[in-house]
Amino acid sequence: PNVTITPVGGTEPYTYAWTNYSGGPVSFSASTSATTNVSAVLTPGQVLTGSVAITVNDSLSGTATMIIPYSLNSNVPND
Repeated sequence: PNVTITPVGGTEPYTYAWTNYSGGPVSFSASTSATTNVSAVLTPGQVLTGSVAITVNDSLSGTATMIIPYSLNSNVPND
């Protein structure tokens, strides 16, 4: 799924760092952008749950981190 973070407050410009927080291995389409796509390689019928973390830093060294839960489904039935 696509995920977008919109900072409120702080001083621009912002930097972003997406990381896997818990659960299975996931990939990020843009690990240093405000918007990323979270994906994983799944087997048929597999559901992967966990959390990703987004850390946002502003130009004055202010930092905020948010943990976002996910549930990814392969959408392919077991044979």
